[in-house]
Formats: sequence, C-alpha cells, structure tokens
Amino acid sequence: MKKFRTLLTIACMAFVMMVTCVRVQAISGKGTQSDPYVITEYMEFPEYAAQAQNKNVKEVYFRLGADLECLEPYSGSKKMISVGGINGNYSTMYLDLAGHKMDVKIYEDASLFFIDHGKLVVNDTVGGGYVEARAGDYNNTPRMPVFAFGDAGGNGMGLEINGGTYRSSSRQDQCIRAENFNGSITIYDGVFKSEIAVCNMDPQKPSKITIHDGDIFDFYYSTWSNEDITARIRSTKEMYKTRWMAYANPSTDHPEGIFKKILDPNTTVYVNGKVMDLSKVESGIADNHVEFRDPTKPRIVSQPVSYVFPYVGSSHEFEIAAENAENYDWRLVDENGIELSWDEVAMKCGTWSEDYYSKKFTLKYADTWLNGKRLYCVVRGNDYRIRSDYVTLQVEPVIKLINAEPDNYAELFAGGNISDFRKINLDCQSHATAMPANWFLYYEEQEGKIQPYENYTIRFEVELEEGYSFDSKVRCIVKTPKGDVVATRLAGSNETHANYEFSYEPPLPENGIKIEAVSRSVKEPVAGEAPAVELDPLSGAEAADCPYVVQSMTWNPSPESFVEGGQYVLTIVYKAKDGYGFYDDTEFFMNGNKMIVDEIVKGSGGTAKVVSSIKAKAAVPFKITKKSLTLYDTISIDFKVPAEAVAAYHDPYLMVTQNGEETKLTEYREDGGLLIFSYRVAPHQMGDAATAVPHALNADGRDVTGEPFTYSVAEYCYNMLNKEAYQTAAYAKLRRLLVDILLYGDAAQNYTGYKTNELVGANLTAAQRAMGTDVSAQMTYQSVKEPNAATVSDEVKRASMEAAALYLEAAVNILFKYTASDLTGLRVVVTGDLAGADVLGEYATDASLIDTKGRYYVFFGGLNAGQMRKTVYATVMKGNQKVSNTYRYSIESYVASMRTEEGTTPLDKLLDAMMRYGDSAAAYAGK
Repeated sequence: MKKFRTLLTIACMAFVMMVTCVRVQAISGKGTQSDPYVITEYMEFPEYAAQAQNKNVKEVYFRLGADLECLEPYSGSKKMISVGGINGNYSTMYLDLAGHKMDVKIYEDASLFFIDHGKLVVNDTVGGGYVEARAGDYNNTPRMPVFAFGDAGGNGMGLEINGGTYRSSSRQDQCIRAENFNGSITIYDGVFKSEIAVCNMDPQKPSKITIHDGDIFDFYYSTWSNEDITARIRSTKEMYKTRWMAYANPSTDHPEGIFKKILDPNTTVYVNGKVMDLSKVESGIADNHVEFRDPTKPRIVSQPVSYVFPYVGSSHEFEIAAENAENYDWRLVDENGIELSWDEVAMKCGTWSEDYYSKKFTLKYADTWLNGKRLYCVVRGNDYRIRSDYVTLQVEPVIKLINAEPDNYAELFAGGNISDFRKINLDCQSHATAMPANWFLYYEEQEGKIQPYENYTIRFEVELEEGYSFDSKVRCIVKTPKGDVVATRLAGSNETHANYEFSYEPPLPENGIKIEAVSRSVKEPVAGEAPAVELDPLSGAEAADCPYVVQSMTWNPSPESFVEGGQYVLTIVYKAKDGYGFYDDTEFFMNGNKMIVDEIVKGSGGTAKVVSSIKAKAAVPFKITKKSLTLYDTISIDFKVPAEAVAAYHDPYLMVTQNGEETKLTEYREDGGLLIFSYRVAPHQMGDAATAVPHALNADGRDVTGEPFTYSVAEYCYNMLNKEAYQTAAYAKLRRLLVDILLYGDAAQNYTGYKTNELVGANLTAAQRAMGTDVSAQMTYQSVKEPNAATVSDEVKRASMEAAALYLEAAVNILFKYTASDLTGLRVVVTGDLAGADVLGEYATDASLIDTKGRYYVFFGGLNAGQMRKTVYATVMKGNQKVSNTYRYSIESYVASMRTEEGTTPLDKLLDAMMRYGDSAAAYAGK
C-alpha cells in the first residue's frame, strides 16, 4: 500500500520574490597559519593588513594566490601595506609569495611595505616570487622602496626574508630603506636588485643586520656612534659595473668590524669566485663581483630530469643529488602554483610510493591529470631550505590497462539479480565508460536470478573518453569475488571502443544463497472461525522463485473454532531449497509482525523453526471507529478503520461527501492495526461536516459498504475544548492550539467571503477565546530569504535557483523556480540545513512545469504546521553533486514581505491568524 502524506490548505494566491546579488570577495581564508588569507587582488592586501592592525592581531598570515598588479593612479597611502600593531603593541605579519609576482606603482614618496611596531617575515615556498615597487612619477618620487621602517624603534620591529627577488625603480633604487632604524634585518636568501640602505640612530640599542646568504646589488650602512663608517657591497650578476667601497674614520677600528657584525659567522665572502679575507679589506677596490654563501648550506649537485610518461599507468623514478642535505621533500604544484597534497594526488592517480621524503621519488601510476603540473624537491640542511628546478609533467593519453570492477562487488554471488549487475564500473585511471553488461548462459542472454553452479559468459563494451586511445595490446582485468579475471577483447574493437567478455561461475555463499527474509500471512484467530491449516498460497513464477518450502504448520491448541480471548501458538517449519540457506539474521514476518525464531539449521537446504503466540479476537464490525486531526501542511480529518474489519476483503477505500461534493480516498497508511484515510479540509470549510463511508471489494469483486460516519474539524476542536479532562494546566498548549485553529478558520472565511454569517469560531466563549494566542499582541516576522546562501563554481554549475514564494491553494507550499539549459539527470533537493544533510524533499525535474518566463518550478510541501518559521534550503543536484546556487527561504519570509505595516487588510489578518496557529502548533509540539 502507498503511504499517504497530507498537505495544508489555505487560500489561493502566488507570489514570486526578487533575486538579490551578493558581492564575491577576492580574498579567502581566515588569516591563520593553517588557513592564511589568499590574496588575488592587490587592493585587498592593504585593507586586510589594516584590519589586522586595528584588531591588535599578534600574528597574521597572507599568501599570494595570483600575480598582483596595481598600476592605477592611487596615492601611496592607499596602496601601502602597513605592518605592526597600534598603541605600541607589536605583531608579526607572515607573507608567502608562493611563486607569484607583485608589480605596484605608487605616486608619492612612500613604500610598498611599511614596518612600524612589528615584524614582517617574507617566504617564497614555491620559488620564483618577484616583488617590484615602481615610482609613478620619476621626478617627484625620490623614494619608493619595497620595504621601509618607521622610526619608532623598540623590540620586535624587524624584517626577515627567505627567498624571492626584489627591486625598486624609484630614483634612489632602494629595496630596503631603514632610516633612523632601530631593529633587525635578517636575510637568509634572496636576490636584491636595488640598494639595501640602513641608518642606525641609537648606539644604546644598535640595529642588528645579519646576512646568511643571497645576491645583493648594493649595501649601505651608517651609524651615528663615535665612528662614521660606510660600507657598500655590490654583488650582482646584472650588467652593472661592480664596486665594493669601504672606508673609515682613522680614529676607528678597521671596517672589517662592520662586516663581521653584518655577516653571519658562517658566511663565506667570494670576490670574483675566490674566498675573501675580511682583514685585508681596502677602500676603492673596484670591478669586483661579491657573493655571500654559508659553506654549510645545501647545494644541489644534480637537478631532477624531465620525463614523458608513455601511457596512463606507467611509472618513473625521479632523482636529485645535493651536498649538505639532511632531508628531502618532493612537492607538486598546479598550473597556478598552488601546492597539491599527496592525498589529493592519490585520489586522482591511485597508489603512490611513500618515498617523497628521499632522494629518489617514484611516481607509480601516471595519469593525464598530471599534465601541466610541476614537480620539484625542497632540500633542507643546517637550518637552510633550497628548492630544485621544476620538472613539468607530461603523460601521453594512451590506455594500456583497464581495471574493471562490477557494481555491488561483495554481492556478486549466485542468488543475486542479474539486473543489479548489468553495469561494469571502471576505476578512475581507465578514463573509460562501460556500457551495460550482458549475461549469457550457453550464449543465450539471461534475466532474473543468478543461478548457482552455472558458468556465465559476461560481455560488456568500453568507450574511451574523448582524446584518449587504446594501446595496441591493451589488457582488461576484471576483479571478481573469485579473483582477477583477464577479459578477452572481441572483434569489432578499435582505438577508442572495445568489446570484452569473460567467463564467470558465481560462487555460492558459505551457507548457501542467503534467504534475507520470509514474509507470509495466515488467517489470524477470530472468534468462531476454524484455524487456518496453510499459509497464503504461492503460485506460478512466485512459487518457482521461492527459495524455501513450508514443511509443517501447526496450532497449539487446535480447536474446531477459536474462542474469543484464547491464546494460540502458531509453529511453522521452513526448509531452504538446495543452494540456499537460512542465516542467523534471516528475519521472519507473519502478517507484518516479526516472529520468534526457535531454531535455525544453517547451510544449503537447512531448516528454520519459528513460532508466534496470537490471541483470538472478536469479529470486528466494518465501520470507522476512531478519528483525529493531522496538522501537517494541511488540516486533515483522519478517519480510522480497523484492519481486521477488512481482512477478508481487498482494495479498501473511503467515499467522503462534503457540501455535496464527493471525494474517493484510495490511499491510506497503516498504524496500530488501523487503516488511516486522511481527508483534506480547506481552512474556510472547517465548520462544514464531512460524511465518510468505508468500502472494500470481496473475493468476487463485489463492493462491500460499511457504516457512514459524519464529522468536522470544528466538531473535533469543540469536543476537545469542552472535555473536562483537558481543563488542567497540563493541557494549556493544546487548548491554545485548538482555539487558534478555529480563529484561523474565521480569518479564512472572511478573506474568501465564505459563510461569514456562520463563522467557525462564533461558538467560542470569552473564556475559551482567552485560552488562545492574544490577537491584540503585535506579531513580528523575519525574512531569511537569501538566493545565494551558497554558490558553486562555473565548472560544475548546470542550473540557477531564481525565485521563491508561497503557493497557497490546496496546501501551504513553497514554490521554488529555477532555470537550466538541460534537465537531464537534475533534481531539486530541499533540506533543513545548508550542508544538505537534513533532506526534507526531493523533486525530479519536469519540463512541463515551466512558467511564461522560461523558468521551471517545483512545489515543496514538506513542513508541518509548527514549522512555518523554519528555514529551508533549495538546491539543484545532479547525482550527489550540487550544480546550482542554494536558495534560503521560509513561510515566514513570505509573510514578512506580504503583510502591510498597518496589518488591517483581510490578507494581513489571514496571515497573522495562520502564523498564530503555526506558533501554537510549534509550542504544543515542544519546538
């Protein structure tokens, strides 16, 4: 029988709401180490740096997600990226160039990065990062350094650089300007194509400059202590005339003291490729090339070599050699320089070796997904980190091996349905799609169950994705429960299409083909009737396919006729047919009730003994014995007929007459031995009586009629309100709900002009009206409407949710409208949460449900009366993937948009009454 779900009826109207746009931010992330801000538009950078400053964030992390260019005529203050806290608080900003370029032009005397009360740490984890500060006006912008310091000084102010290339094109060409500087600069590595200039003001708090390694064009250092020493170090491979000048006041120490302060003790200075003795520095040494390098720093001796993978699934070993290396870390980045996790790679390409922390790294299974990706190795040693050259990967789109695995792998045993295994799934490396498989027995196509002990020939077709081709000797391995089987390629195959077949004898389960459940029926004990001596008979194909037979069936005691109230035990022994078996978890049902298993003998042809204790019942008259209301998205009268009353008949139904109109109810649900038929009642017709007559057909097809029953929603409400048992405080919420239902009916009658001289709530006493919600209290409504509560990328987008409104006709339905160029495989899913876990309704797309604007629509009626303020989310899905934006809405949102501020119109009063009824229903349900 179908399970029937009722809907809530109000008045007839429709309303479509406008779609609003949401601004998409260029920046993503949270600014933490694990989830840094990812910058893809330059002007977001100063904005978010300033926000971190204002919030006194101690650490903030940024990562470039694209090349940044800002050559528009903004002032320097708008473009300058400020580093540090406020009110003397210090903070640290971490920036990862990630292989990207920054090219910024500023039109006043400013800097690209301004460090004040804080520290900036710059890394280039991918390699190839480049930062250039351009002067917007060469004549009027004398200084445009990449990095500049404030003069606040104090602990914590500093700059740390590890990798990247830096250049300033202003008149003074300074990469770093530290004027009136009191802090620290540490250079682990990097290329500086413009001057580094440092001026130390306070000899009590001397600046600390440390160079571990790097390529420096110009270095300028001065101090206001008792000495006046200037040293320039020009170390470049550019087309500049190199010079290293060093001179000192005769009253001071030799300038080597400055160099020793600047250079890390492990740094070796090379002049024209030879190690330099700092004790022999003289002023005026010209035309020298100066380089710095820590001799303990790792050095790559042999770079990884490119390799073209000849086919999908081939493998290759990449190798690197380095001096002073302590460990290796192989990494992969995509075409945009975004680093990929090895877990993500494994999902795309299957198994990888675990040697990506050694000198040799093996790619075990190459896939064309790797094309364009770049592989490199990070070498670490002695607290240094260097990167190898990139190796761009290329995999030829040739398929040499197909791995095929049937659907429902674990269930591919004798006894399963052949139709369940028509599809052969190919794993992700195959880049192919399998057509439906055909099962043959002695080369005759088979249907139905997989038979035991038979050997089948299974044929299937494989179609390659566009752009791929088969190798001339392509092999196909089919994974089955009995092990791997090599499939034979048949005639008619070509470079992109292949036919295969393999021979397969489905195995039997250990205890035979499992009999999942046994569900039978028997005429239950009814007073005055003789005991049944057999179960419901099986015939034809049903009997032939039944995997068991009934060996015996007994009643204890077994009288000539049952006595009302007598207790009788039914015992049935089932025997499994050969090749089948009963299992410990096999379930047995009798007349829909689970039976007690007394004994199971497992194994092919085993037996099961089950028992059930049943009490004989009195004969039940064929009539409606109970009634109630269902408050879902309709108000419905539930007419209830005992199942026993129609046990001897079939196809029961109800004929309901209201206001001279007949309705035939054939759908019902079963609960507690009752057949429940639900009859929808419109809100304005709550006072109208409905007469229900039960019907059923006997064995000869003759219609049997039961006793009529007349009832109304108003009668139910007044009966409950007037019952003495419901006058206590414990039932206050129920009384409030009943009164609000009747007043909702009044509002519906007034709105529709229906029997306004016979309002359904007219018989409420003043005391009863006071039990309901205070109608003079101001109602408040909130709209949660948001067309783009969630979005999807353009790559997967197939549809667009456009609008939402209420459709108040036969029920309170939310009407969702959407557009799509192709409805194939699409469905609309409505959930109670944004994540989509709480599914409230699913609706297949229907090309006939389209409005005049070319938008398709669905009606969602999955809410009960107490959920009028509940937020729901509608999304178009294809399979398990979201392919549209997610639309957030609620019934309350519609009311908030339609109700006037004065609240005096008939529609206002109807909406207020409806929401009061919904609120009281929610309160009664404990929501």
